Amino acid sequence: MCVVKNPDVLAGKLVISGTRISIELILDCLASGWSITEFIENYPRIAQKDVLAALSFAANVMRMKPFFLQLMKLRKAIILINIELVRGM
Repeated sequence: MCVVKNPDVLAGKLVISGTRISIELILDCLASGWSITEFIENYPRIAQKDVLAALSFAANVMRMKPFFLQLMKLRKAIILINIELVRGM
């Protein structure tokens, strides 16, 4: 797997395995107009597959966002129900 999280590397930010290059850095550079080629030229330890893994990871996060929002709403509803049950006792 290319994307890893290690609490000892960059304070636990997601990075490309075996590097200190964060997913955040890759996305920020691409968002500011860098091409994949420019990124690889500036960070030679990174391969195209690593940049694509960062983009894939970001896409998966966005895909999961609605699920997590629904999960948080459900959790809030359960907490409110529990509060009402405790008050009723």
